[in-house]
Amino acid sequence: MAFILLSNIFTCFSNYFHFYFLFQLIFNVFESTFKIKIKKMAYSAI
Repeated sequence: MAFILLSNIFTCFSNYFHFYFLFQLIFNVFESTFKIKIKKMAYSAI
């Protein structure tokens, strides 16, 4: 019983960490492209 509960908690944590890692990855890509777009806009505005 305790083992099943433990494995469920572990699965929950691993899913959360995978989701968090994926979110961080997407956020990093979005941030870098966003910065590039801002730089391009800034250069075109000058």
